[in-house]
Amino acid sequence: MKLKSWIQASRLSSQSYIFLPILLGQAYWVFLGNNINWLSFALIHLFGLFNQLFIVYSNDYADFDDDKKNSMPTMFSGGSRVLVDNLLHPKDLKTAGLIMAFLCLSCGLIFTLLYKYFFMIPLVFFALLLLWLYSFKPVRLSYRGGGEILQVLGTALVLPLLGFYAQSGSLVSFPWKILLAVVPTSFACAVATAVPDAPADAEYNKNTIPVTIGLLPAKIVIIILNS
Repeated sequence: MKLKSWIQASRLSSQSYIFLPILLGQAYWVFLGNNINWLSFALIHLFGLFNQLFIVYSNDYADFDDDKKNSMPTMFSGGSRVLVDNLLHPKDLKTAGLIMAFLCLSCGLIFTLLYKYFFMIPLVFFALLLLWLYSFKPVRLSYRGGGEILQVLGTALVLPLLGFYAQSGSLVSFPWKILLAVVPTSFACAVATAVPDAPADAEYNKNTIPVTIGLLPAKIVIIILNS
């Protein structure tokens, strides 16, 4: 039962939000005519797994009170429900989140030691910082407003940078122009995942875009950004 609860808490379906942006960064490196380093590929996606687990465990812990009010959870929103259904204790997820953060930094350290990629640890730290700014006091931008911007910074910028840097060891030739395509779609995704949570978020004064501007305008924004 405990293992099943941890699998539920891990929400591995959300790994796509991490895996694909990291893969995008590496794909551009290969597009430039370079060979892929498979050890770096494995290591950066191991970081991606730890980062995704850090996010879902920490978000469940931080959003426990809000998730209790959400009667319409989906596969991608509303939390894993392991705390709401008393399957795990909040302290369990807090500890697990800290362990995942340590493992993320450990991956950055391994890159630094193996390849002397000295920007890897700062990039990893920034990826972790985004979640803290998103979910935890005193900043907690997912509640104050601006959480979608943090999501875009992570999925459209930091993660592709990490994927590219893991292969290249340099950020000089990173394709900044690709952000023109990635940022709008990432922003649309961030807004879309908040739509099902809007009723519960409004009750708990969580100022997401769907809560702030309304469901219909939010859906129009999603359509425009994806056009």
